[in-house]
Amino acid sequence: MVKLVVALPVRSLEDIKLVPTLDSDLVELRLDYLERPEDFDPSLIEGVKDRVIVTVRDPSEGGVKGVDEEWKASLYKKLHDRGVLYDVEAKFLRRRKDVPFEGKIVSAHFFDRVPSVKEVDEIFKGFEGAWVRKLAVTAREGYKELLARFARKGFAVMPMGSDPIERIAFAVLGSELIYASLDEGLETAPGQMSYKRAREILSCLGLR
Repeated sequence: MVKLVVALPVRSLEDIKLVPTLDSDLVELRLDYLERPEDFDPSLIEGVKDRVIVTVRDPSEGGVKGVDEEWKASLYKKLHDRGVLYDVEAKFLRRRKDVPFEGKIVSAHFFDRVPSVKEVDEIFKGFEGAWVRKLAVTAREGYKELLARFARKGFAVMPMGSDPIERIAFAVLGSELIYASLDEGLETAPGQMSYKRAREILSCLGLR
């Protein structure tokens, strides 16, 4: 059954305290919204570590603030040792083969074009041990056909910049995760609806 994820832009470490108040399956902590992501310490999520996805998104794939690659790799290793779920870009993993990905989310984002099926296959090749392979693609010609191809077990697919209801449609087709915003105006990617609205629709469809 699809899992509902609230994408939370963490602009202050105090925002982490919101996690227990949110009625969703998971909460993605987007640490790249912090002025100093390096100030984050894994001990801050000890009480909610089973409910979060930690993400430090690279600016080339929609992130806000760039970080030192060594620090990012070190953080993911610490999170892995603590059993915390995280989302790491496939391109980053190609460069940093020392970062564990088994049981985690491996992602790829395309904001300016729609890749071919072959390219997507190549991107995720070797990452079959991930919990979910996540593909986000801009809503341009051919995006629906591409995402429908990968909307199956082991994948989470989502369009960016289209009607938010389309994310529900791909969940119906088999996408493992649906990302939604904390509220209107707090989207971390184009095409997110508020998580309360997403939860309501998924419940009506019997998907929650």
